Amino acid sequence: MSDRYHAKLLLNPTMVKSARRYSLNNAFKHYRIVGPDPFASRVAVSAPRTWLMRQVV
Repeated sequence: MSDRYHAKLLLNPTMVKSARRYSLNNAFKHYRIVGPDPFASRVAVSAPRTWLMRQVV
């Protein structure tokens, strides 16, 4: 698994929005499900703790 994982710091609101969009729409790539990924959380699992997440969520 270590060869497939890479961390990337999200430094601005645009990067956060793109990462969230990727996560929520990732089902098509893996399961050929059209629409939002039914396995991804659409709401925040915990309250945002940084200014960046509060701006986006």
